[in-house]
Amino acid sequence: MTDGIVGAITGLFRGRRRADELAQVDAEITAFGEALAGHSFEPGDHRDDPGLLADYQQALDAYEQAKKDFVGDRNLRDAADVLRTLDEGRHALACVDAVIEGRPRPKRRPLCFFDPDTGSRPRMSAGRLRRVPSG
Repeated sequence: MTDGIVGAITGLFRGRRRADELAQVDAEITAFGEALAGHSFEPGDHRDDPGLLADYQQALDAYEQAKKDFVGDRNLRDAADVLRTLDEGRHALACVDAVIEGRPRPKRRPLCFFDPDTGSRPRMSAGRLRRVPSG
């Protein structure tokens, strides 16, 4: 009987953790959508720069794709795909910002396995993890 109770409690916590993780991904989608909606970029002002327009369109497409991929029966694998898509969109939007501000487009850095917000991958060095730019 004790095993059944422990199993039920463990399952409940896993379910809650999964729900929390999925809610966090949903919040990431919403935050990126708000960033796009509040962005100052006006496509009509930059018709002479097709690369800039392509970057902006890529950001919009990434947002739409993330929303589409996260509808219905969601799981953590879907969440990982959505986070990668959002990262591509954020990079595209960062390129838009850089061009508007007269800076070079930023290099694309892969998501870190441990912390997707860092944009760099930890590598083993002398037995310790340390952050180094990937590339």
